[in-house]
Amino acid sequence: MFASMEITAALARVAPRGAPRCGGRRSFTVTKHPISRFSGKHRVQAGPRASRSADATDSVQIATPPLAQQSLRNKANAKRREFSHHSSSSSSMDLSIDDDAMPGRNGHGNPPVRLLVNYDQVIDAIVCELDKTTRGDRVEFSVYVLEPGASTQRVIDAMRRAANRGCRVDCSLDCSIVSAFTRWCEGTKTEAELLFQLAKEFPDDSLQSSRDGSSQSADHKSAGLITRPTKTKQGIVTFSRRTLPTHAKYVVFHRQRGVSTAVFGGVNIGDRFRCWRDFAIRCEGRAAVGALAMCVNGEAATFLPTVEAFSKGPGLPAGSARVTNPTTFKHVLNPGPKKPSHLTSSGQKQTTGSRFDKFKQALTVGSRDRNKTRDAEARANGLGFVANTPSGFDVTSYVAPWLRAFPGTYHVLPALERLMGDTRYDEYVIAAAYLDTQGSRVLKLALDRGADVALVMPRVPNVYRDANAKALSGLMDLYGLDGKDSPSRDTTRDTNTPKDSEKQKPKGRLVAYVCDDMLHAKVFLARDSRGAVPDACMIGSCNLKQRSFFQFAELNALIVQPLVAKQLGNELVAIITGSERVVIGGPALAYKEPKATIEEWCG
Repeated sequence: MFASMEITAALARVAPRGAPRCGGRRSFTVTKHPISRFSGKHRVQAGPRASRSADATDSVQIATPPLAQQSLRNKANAKRREFSHHSSSSSSMDLSIDDDAMPGRNGHGNPPVRLLVNYDQVIDAIVCELDKTTRGDRVEFSVYVLEPGASTQRVIDAMRRAANRGCRVDCSLDCSIVSAFTRWCEGTKTEAELLFQLAKEFPDDSLQSSRDGSSQSADHKSAGLITRPTKTKQGIVTFSRRTLPTHAKYVVFHRQRGVSTAVFGGVNIGDRFRCWRDFAIRCEGRAAVGALAMCVNGEAATFLPTVEAFSKGPGLPAGSARVTNPTTFKHVLNPGPKKPSHLTSSGQKQTTGSRFDKFKQALTVGSRDRNKTRDAEARANGLGFVANTPSGFDVTSYVAPWLRAFPGTYHVLPALERLMGDTRYDEYVIAAAYLDTQGSRVLKLALDRGADVALVMPRVPNVYRDANAKALSGLMDLYGLDGKDSPSRDTTRDTNTPKDSEKQKPKGRLVAYVCDDMLHAKVFLARDSRGAVPDACMIGSCNLKQRSFFQFAELNALIVQPLVAKQLGNELVAIITGSERVVIGGPALAYKEPKATIEEWCG
């Protein structure tokens, strides 16, 4: 299907019954029958992915019995463990992305999500949201790189204006040895000092008050002569230097009265990145922002209705999601090993206090929606977040990253494996800045089962050029197409089998492109050529590299919303149209050793 420039026609293909490929596709309806609580006996409705032949107006039974489903999953997990050396990721793999995100009913209730397609759009969105903050709001700002430039100063100035209005701004920046090494390789510097000075300009007076109070004598306290500092600034700015690799990039705007919003993706801040091709997402609403905050900071104490009450249906506000499959929903709430409640996405410790403190925390802006209820609501309506959460540094893992991961939990790789292994999708369009052997194994999950993959990468990336060429060369040798748009070797037959009549399932085809621009994207678009299921896309900060999978704090989002998928598809078509197709044996696949191996270890 991905033959030369036919990628444009493939992405614009018309779905069955003449419906448009993305925006005007057939609506996915779900019956509005009441659902019982979580129990062994329940009626399951026909979801948009339950059965391709199911009538959307009638309730149906599960297509496959639960025991048979588990058996199939066990077989799939056993087969796919050979692609990963880390059992912590393989144990949570599944053949479906339904646990990560599902399309809403007829598109209603979906958290508003907008794709940002260049650097200027991202900076404009961040500055605009900062300027909308008011007294009592809270902003969480976390980036991997903050470099000099006019755009950086725009963001800093917007933070200062927000603090002057009484907003709290919590900033964090990766100051680990990993990012320091990257800056040394590129000859760049960070603007951490700007954030440090901004935090000194707007200090937390409550902390200063407690320090001053503890230093005063007991006689002064008993006499009531304690002097309290005068609050000189309305807002507060804090700055945290992250000592663990924190590659996640997000800015969350928690509003006390207005609609909360968030901007996240793969974009760093600095004028050097203005010409880079990259993507980000702007989302809004209590469900979306609460789910993102819980993903990166952990669950907060909650006094909202329980998940069981949320799943009943009656009394829900308009546009709220209902649980259509209690078995699936249980996995949504527990996608893997439980993250310790005292750790954040970067391994930072959370303060724990009395029940009264937890009650106050539940009412605090930025914490009141940070719970599983909001997360389930967002996932049930097409927006699910996954994150890597390292909690400590491990010398052995740093020296030999293929042996084991840093302490912590890592959910991005399992989510990618579910996306690439979902048998309902047979076409993938991927834009990746960096690739290594571990990332190649993720792509093989789709190629080995017969799916076609179009991959676009930068011709000359800022770092790891030889490592990219080495990994891409290995994939092209196995699945690539030659100049005649046919596989470079017979992928329908295993040459090691003794009988020539024994044929395997045809493998997928890989068409690769190299872009002259610095393509810094990490996006995946999954499609079904028959149009039976809606397109799914994953956007975030995680690269297809081993250290990103098992050492870095990362944030990705799976989005199952037609408009976002259509816009992303159009952007990817534009990038591929202006790129050069990779030819087997061509200069784009040339690399040198041991440079490629060293780069693969560094990344």
